[in-house]
Amino acid sequence: MPAKNLPNEWFEIIEPGVRRLTPPGIAFEWLDLAIDMAEPGLEVIERCLDRLGISREVMEILSESSGESVRYRHSGTSILRLELPPTSQPGGQIEDGLVITAVTQGEHIFTIGWHRLQVIDGACESIAQNRDEHVTPLGVLSEIGDEFIDHIRPIVRTCALQLDQAEAELEEKGRVKEAAIGEIRRSLLTIDRSLDPIQTAIGRSMLDFSEELRERDVTSLKGLLGRANGLEQRVHSQLDRVRVLSDREHMLAMDDMSTSMYRLSWIATIFLPLTFVTGLLGINVEGIPDADDPNAFLVVCGLLIVTAVGTGIGLLIAIKMRGKFGR
Repeated sequence: MPAKNLPNEWFEIIEPGVRRLTPPGIAFEWLDLAIDMAEPGLEVIERCLDRLGISREVMEILSESSGESVRYRHSGTSILRLELPPTSQPGGQIEDGLVITAVTQGEHIFTIGWHRLQVIDGACESIAQNRDEHVTPLGVLSEIGDEFIDHIRPIVRTCALQLDQAEAELEEKGRVKEAAIGEIRRSLLTIDRSLDPIQTAIGRSMLDFSEELRERDVTSLKGLLGRANGLEQRVHSQLDRVRVLSDREHMLAMDDMSTSMYRLSWIATIFLPLTFVTGLLGINVEGIPDADDPNAFLVVCGLLIVTAVGTGIGLLIAIKMRGKFGR
């Protein structure tokens, strides 16, 4: 699968789907494969391992799906897999998952770009831009990790923009769609769960090299860990914003409910005594005082009006006294 963005002199097609990468600074054997494990083609991986002199015993590890970033060591071979599961985006869009596997043994490296060949291409461009005369396999892993982190950052930035819109909507309309907040929360939680194994895998990868590490490689790896830690802090800050936004939305909903109950209480307070009086006077029995008096109806209506007005005035006085004494 030829790269579209790399110069022709940076790669050589060995067979369909397999290329030898030779960007400036690379003085070791680097094979790259773009293939989907769901499709037949494991024999291609075996041929690449044989070409690099790597034991086929690692095929079992390459074939399994752990669902998170991991790092293995087997018979002098180091396997680093950086994995980000599919994440849901606000609006119902699904961001494709990303899996990058790198197998290193001595001065040989074999990378597999599941679904995302651009990460490997970006690493080659970064290596060329650094103009390092001799890049080690660990340096390649650091550049791949940088490109991997660069893929996650836009997702976090999109979530931050969606939170800005949700906060603005809450300020203007007093409400926000709970479904949108839920999608943002799920996306951030997916990234948060993925970052910790990524950090662990990258941090322990330097233990896979028995030779003394170059200062440049150590600095690059520490910088990569710093970027991952910074990204984790950004994710946590956005999750805090989601919690605050949910709490504010809940508080506004409770305020609306309290206002409705307050109005209902007013209506009930005014009409409850009126209903009692009318119900009492509507009893169909003998002996009701002034039942034959033609002016009794007007007297009762007047009493009802006085009761309603008195109740309203009493409520107003009670509200003012409550505000005055801060209760």
